[in-house]
Amino acid sequence: MIPLKIETLLKGRVVEHDRVEYKIGWNPNDIIHSICAFANDYDNTNGGYIVIGVKEENGMPVFPLEGVPKEDLDSIQQEIFQYCNQIVPRYIPRMEIIDYQNSGIFLIYLWCSAGDSGPYQAPKTVYLEIDNIRRGYLEDFIKKSNSSLIEEINNSTLEELLLAEEVADETDTELDIRNIGVLMFAEHPEKFIPGSYIELIRFNTKEAEASDDFIEKTFTGPIWKQVQDALDYINTNVIEEKVVKLQGQAESERFFHKSYREQEPVEIRIYVDSIQILNYPGLAKWINLERFAEGRIKGRKYRNRRIGELFKEIDLSEKKGTGIPKILRELKKNGSPGPEFDMDDDRTYLNTIIHIRDGFDKNEIMSESMSESMSELEIARIQVILQYLTVHDTINSAKAAELLDVEKKTASRLLSKAEKVEVLISKGKTKDKVYMKK
Repeated sequence: MIPLKIETLLKGRVVEHDRVEYKIGWNPNDIIHSICAFANDYDNTNGGYIVIGVKEENGMPVFPLEGVPKEDLDSIQQEIFQYCNQIVPRYIPRMEIIDYQNSGIFLIYLWCSAGDSGPYQAPKTVYLEIDNIRRGYLEDFIKKSNSSLIEEINNSTLEELLLAEEVADETDTELDIRNIGVLMFAEHPEKFIPGSYIELIRFNTKEAEASDDFIEKTFTGPIWKQVQDALDYINTNVIEEKVVKLQGQAESERFFHKSYREQEPVEIRIYVDSIQILNYPGLAKWINLERFAEGRIKGRKYRNRRIGELFKEIDLSEKKGTGIPKILRELKKNGSPGPEFDMDDDRTYLNTIIHIRDGFDKNEIMSESMSESMSELEIARIQVILQYLTVHDTINSAKAAELLDVEKKTASRLLSKAEKVEVLISKGKTKDKVYMKK
């Protein structure tokens, strides 16, 4: 197929009119059927071209060109990819975004060459049916976001709520659910957008992948609920100080920087000494990895801006450009090393590696030894003392008694017990004895 420049195509002097279709806007049903027709190439014309953002009259483009709104380019590209995945067998045209003559008028240019595996069949409809959207998820989201729509929930239809949240468009005949509506409120978004789920693997030994001792979990449902469910699992099954304070931000960042053209899910791998979050693809080519790791990226183009906006409404994300700096601050506050960001040369993936903080294993052992020989009340009191010792070097019986509001002899017995289980160490004689962290 001849790779024609858009200017040549629009002049209409090289390609027959029946091999070119101009579309004023993005209409999935119409355009996907046109893609299939060109791919099948029943007329032996070697495929055809589709240009979105151009009005036509009698098969000819109308000038001045209308264009596609810049803010819609990413979402339309993703939807084209999603719907082309539903063509049987799968067929993906070549796609190019054109800034026509650098005028700020954007066009989407599709080259649909004749396919080798046809005949190609478009699905009966490429629209998601509203029955696939769960009102319960939508209402939960509205309540969590403390939206003004709360007052209208009981008096509004599902269609009205979707339109109010700007995740659907009203057409002459039906409601067109946007991709963002599928991701946020469908029971199984992965059925319509492959890869829109989380896979979590927890390795219980240092041998990790070389061992059979691991747990696998898959989180499905609306993507905001996937993040919350994964966090709840980590909260319940992984000791809190290890990672949980920043994991929500890191996990959310992976979702709205993920490309939904990629069919791979977000992967979370919990190792003995780290948590790794694998995402496809990697950072855009223009982003300097070193500056990114330091949280110093100024110019930003988000892959899924609308996801970020909706995640912010329920506190799953930070304001623009603050995600990495927030992660760095939380890690520092938690006493953990800085994160690592790993990519291959082609930037097909980004692996975020978050290491556990220094002394974590030691504290875990301390907790086990305390639970075996102390009552719950004693453990709670020791935790108060340990918190005090994060700021101060030592503590004596008198200070411990004051902190715990107990008699000095009770505090003295507790400190002595903590020393026996090797939670604390002491120095000095009985009268001047002080205790410190081991």
